[in-house]
Amino acid sequence: MRSIPLLLAVLLVLPLMSGTGAHAQTTPQTAPKWYGGQISMRVESQGGNGITANEFVAASQDSAKSWTDVTGSSIMVNASETFAAQSSPRWGDYNNNDSAHEIFFVTTNNEWSQATGAGAGGTLGVTVAPWTAWSCNQREFYDADILINGFVQDGWSATSVEETVLHEIGHAIGLGHPCLAGWNGCSSSCQAVMAASGGDFTTPQQDDI
Repeated sequence: MRSIPLLLAVLLVLPLMSGTGAHAQTTPQTAPKWYGGQISMRVESQGGNGITANEFVAASQDSAKSWTDVTGSSIMVNASETFAAQSSPRWGDYNNNDSAHEIFFVTTNNEWSQATGAGAGGTLGVTVAPWTAWSCNQREFYDADILINGFVQDGWSATSVEETVLHEIGHAIGLGHPCLAGWNGCSSSCQAVMAASGGDFTTPQQDDI
């Protein structure tokens, strides 16, 4: 989750977990992974509040490519497919999973509340990525859905929405927040796309990888 830095509050959403061993200690070997290291995402063709639908789609596709292009990483994220704008986003519907990993641009607080069960507040985006486990070394993500707050107070630019989508795709592929030193007003030296708030980047940084 990414929230507006001016709120001085860092909000953290952990991926939803299912299956056995959900609370077991996680290591690089046992962390949940995407089967085959690939994830194909669909992007809602929707815009507003400062950006067009084409700009939102382009920002999402560029963000997916940025994670794919990380040197030394085997993860591949494809966001070439789009779908028509709608008013009822699917978020975390993993009990009825249709293998559709989707990025939504949510245009109203009511739509957001219906999907998440709560208002957006200062949240710019949220991701849910549940996983299942067959053993300690076989944990796989099987769904990922992203909501972008399309009605955020100050509006969007093509660059700012790309920064947020990049952050949320990071959650979708399994990354958390690498630095939370900003909690309770402490300064932070972490320069990362995945920082919960603060530095804004359009490509992954050293502290991300």
